[in-house]
Amino acid sequence: MFDQKVFFKLMLWSLAVAAVMGVMAVLTASFDVVGRVMATALLTSVAAAFLWQAATRLEQTPVAVNMAQVGALLFYLFALCGIWQIGNEGKMWGTSIICLGCLTVSASGWAMRRQSNYRYTGLMTAAASIASGLLWLIGIWSNSFDSKIAMTGFAIAGWSAGVAVCLMGLGTNSVRHWRWIGVGAATCGLLVSEYAIIQHIAPNWIDKWLFVMGSTTAVVIHALLCYGSRLAPKMLAIRPVAVISTIITALLADIILLLDLSGDHFILRITIAAAIVASTSTIATAFIIQRHRKHSRPELITQSEGAEDAYENFGEFQTLRVECPQCTQLNPVRVGSASCPQCGLRFKIEVFR
Repeated sequence: MFDQKVFFKLMLWSLAVAAVMGVMAVLTASFDVVGRVMATALLTSVAAAFLWQAATRLEQTPVAVNMAQVGALLFYLFALCGIWQIGNEGKMWGTSIICLGCLTVSASGWAMRRQSNYRYTGLMTAAASIASGLLWLIGIWSNSFDSKIAMTGFAIAGWSAGVAVCLMGLGTNSVRHWRWIGVGAATCGLLVSEYAIIQHIAPNWIDKWLFVMGSTTAVVIHALLCYGSRLAPKMLAIRPVAVISTIITALLADIILLLDLSGDHFILRITIAAAIVASTSTIATAFIIQRHRKHSRPELITQSEGAEDAYENFGEFQTLRVECPQCTQLNPVRVGSASCPQCGLRFKIEVFR
């Protein structure tokens, strides 16, 4: 949408102006006008930096770049009105923050669509952030602040985040049908939350069932994250322990809450023990997955027998950066038979003159 070099230069010049104005404000003790000029320069540098980063990081997705840059421009305009006290200062600042945050998240979600593992996650993220932002803006700009509309925006943002994570890998891994348990729990949580918001009631049963739906969604998300990476068979033992202990912890916690159990109860002791096992095994799983990814990135293939000739004849092409056609992960790959460490798709690379 705009030139990256222009944003970078604008950011640097704005910082210089802010520094000069700050010194003038201190020396002249004129903090009113000079202070606002300094704040304007700082705001300009922040907006320029954001525009520059959006153009750099999202350059492969023009729509996402446009969304992020529109958010930055709206943030700049409304924040500028807030600095110079044009209109309602609180509404101006609130609108600027909402525009920047929601459009940035939406742009990031739209960019995630390029990766097959995150196609539906990105779509849900983009749609939910736009919907939440619109509701927050309606709540802010209504004659009297409408808390119901604002709370609906928070409910959509929170539960939709759970749905978005549950949709990770949909379309590339068809065996994890249990992901829909988390999607259903999050959807029910949103409906119950909306009922409580509209009716303006908060009975005890609503709090309890919201906790149950939240814990169910969290368990599914935990399982998806634990099984989101391919591990060697000898590393698989700790993963079921983490998932099963987390399920037991959530189930017992739900029973304690629904039955109003308190005091030194035996179920409470079992819940604490299960939580300890769940936390330690989850941390161990996270470290193993991280270590596995770190060691799998430098060399991603099993070299074929005929690849040595390619190394001798085309030494300058021993390693190529290839985008996997299934998961769109960009990886350094050697000439020969290869497999993507992200999705496991196998392919063969040959170089000819």
